[in-house]
Amino acid sequence: MSLGAENFCAGVGGNANYECMESIAGEQRICAFFVRWAIPLALRAPDIVEGILAGKQRAWLTLKEQVALFPMKCEGQRVQFGMDGA
Repeated sequence: MSLGAENFCAGVGGNANYECMESIAGEQRICAFFVRWAIPLALRAPDIVEGILAGKQRAWLTLKEQVALFPMKCEGQRVQFGMDGA
């Protein structure tokens, strides 16, 4: 079963203009939950994503914390997710 991730990535962005995440889901014909889950993960600072993929995230940094509200600025994300070198 495909969630349509390929179409989602290809269709969102560029000149697309959406009012809300549900409108993205509707146009892409995918589950709104998937969109609400994927967008925040896609907005992580690049070094945080690289650290998570390399398995260097803190033990407490679970998916629940990943989809919670987070700062938009990269430095704030690094502090919140414990990846600021401290």
